[in-house]
Amino acid sequence: MTTEPPIMVLDGKKTIGGTKILVHNKGHGLLLDFGLNFAEFGKFFEEFLRPRSILGLRDYWQLGLIPPYPSLYQPELVLGSFSNAQELPVKMIDGLVLSHAHIDHFGMAGVLNLDIPVISSSATLAMLRAYQDSSKSEFCSEAAYASPFETSTCRSHKIIETGDWRKCPHKGRNAVVMEGKFTEELANLWQRKKNPDGSGRGMNSGEIDTIDNSKLDWDIKAFPVDHSVPGACATIIKCGDYVIAYTGDMRFSGCKASCTDEFVKQAKQLGVNVLITEGTQVAGQNKCSTTEKECKENSDRVIESAGKKLVIADFSAKNIERLVLFADIAAKNDRRLVILPKDALLLNYLQTVEEDLPMPSDSLLVYDAPKGKDSKWEDWIYDTYSHYSVSASEIASAPEEYVVAFSFLDMKHLNDIKPDGGIYIYSSSEPHDEEQLIDFKRLYNWLSFYKFKIIGFQYKKDEAIDNINVEMESGYHCSGHMSSEEIGKVVREIEPDILIPVHTTDPKWFKKEFEKDYKVLV
Repeated sequence: MTTEPPIMVLDGKKTIGGTKILVHNKGHGLLLDFGLNFAEFGKFFEEFLRPRSILGLRDYWQLGLIPPYPSLYQPELVLGSFSNAQELPVKMIDGLVLSHAHIDHFGMAGVLNLDIPVISSSATLAMLRAYQDSSKSEFCSEAAYASPFETSTCRSHKIIETGDWRKCPHKGRNAVVMEGKFTEELANLWQRKKNPDGSGRGMNSGEIDTIDNSKLDWDIKAFPVDHSVPGACATIIKCGDYVIAYTGDMRFSGCKASCTDEFVKQAKQLGVNVLITEGTQVAGQNKCSTTEKECKENSDRVIESAGKKLVIADFSAKNIERLVLFADIAAKNDRRLVILPKDALLLNYLQTVEEDLPMPSDSLLVYDAPKGKDSKWEDWIYDTYSHYSVSASEIASAPEEYVVAFSFLDMKHLNDIKPDGGIYIYSSSEPHDEEQLIDFKRLYNWLSFYKFKIIGFQYKKDEAIDNINVEMESGYHCSGHMSSEEIGKVVREIEPDILIPVHTTDPKWFKKEFEKDYKVLV
């Protein structure tokens, strides 16, 4: 094809995450993901230095952390005029297609105009609600519903504030299920108030419908793919003479590898001539070849050898496949998996769309941690699963009966359990930046203090140059992404005319690998 495709990569060309893509046709546009760019965000902000929410989008805009198109955003968040503002090549954004529910793909969706519906799988919608209902409110990630804002002044400074909860309800976003049907339970979940018990701020609910019944004038086909989170989908969109495929994040190493195979097969049959693909693992430091099956076998052997010691399994909370894996291993070894209340809420919400998920039971317990005051959703979880909670003292009295799903931020709970040694299995992704390396140092200090044997990574420090080095131990984590070899196989099977890499730190790799056969836009 001689003309440029109707695609603008707004963010995520040279970073892993932060993906924001615009597909446009005849004055109308679709956004493909609208994630938080952790790499760029981390250049300016950290846990105790945050953007000023009272100024709406001003800090994000000034530092180039959002695309410079004011028409994309909620007007209440655009205080005054922004310098260097640009116009989009469309008059209307018809929808936001979310590939899956990871923050680097949806974490800035909350700033978008509320008339832009979310288009995703039903599982992604359930996960968006779980994330928002159980998290501290930050308007940038409010993908399911938005807080009501009012403009006011403080010493002549124009600011925004959240409206009175008694008078100003949340504003729900419309949703379109692009893969499969939605259940009545999911519709009720999407449209109800934030608090599961029905209390608190009201909700002006958004509508929910299937893509076939929606008013969208786009040909969008969704294909479930294998990834480290439920509901991940690749999409194929017809746009004039272009048939555009977007992989989102996908892999071939999990339980749904056949779904990824089917997407590639359909992309070939449907004549895809533009392929937008992720490239997470083409960079040398991001390569992981372990499969979920191998992860299970290796972790099983470790837990089997734990004897009377406590076992900690550290994995991503949204990785339900890994949660099921450790629940199965725990049961096989006469142990019970202990999860956090937030994990239990996620499972409860996902139950509205998937029937075969483990739920809190005699074999899957919810950790009861000391806290000054529970949130409404925590009250609801502890009340709903009151027969399936476990305290630190109970774990301490019989550590050989449990596998505890703790990550770095949960290490403080070890001060309550007071274990006498144990085994810690790291089953998550490697550190990507200096800040994460520092977290690994703190994690190592916790584990060393309580005499845990560490499986999954090795921490090394060169005292002479004060250098931190974390070496990952293969076999206990399965990546959510394709290897470089698998990317090559996908590209050559689909045979697009145009290849657009995103979600990668090495876009030039695609040039070197494919420019002889395909037009590569980086």
